Amino acid sequence: MLSEIFKEAWAALGRNPVRSLLTMTGISWGIVAVTLLLSYGSGFRNVLMYTFEALPARSPPACSLVVPGQQTTAPLPKTSNVYIKTLRKPEP
Repeated sequence: MLSEIFKEAWAALGRNPVRSLLTMTGISWGIVAVTLLLSYGSGFRNVLMYTFEALPARSPPACSLVVPGQQTTAPLPKTSNVYIKTLRKPEP
């Protein structure tokens, strides 16, 4: 029974070689696309994890999260003079 299935499949591949080639190309292209997307996502995750691990635990926040409709009750961290100087444009 299994040999009959393979014989029929081989015969179908021989009857329509262009369709068979396009089908195999599409399957290969899909496998490559999924593999690339998974590796890209994994690399992006590694870069984010490295970036967050490289930040010191007590450093001033590098970014802010703003949620509409919510207010913070905690005081904002004080900014040191070093950060204020770097934010200003140099005077001519």
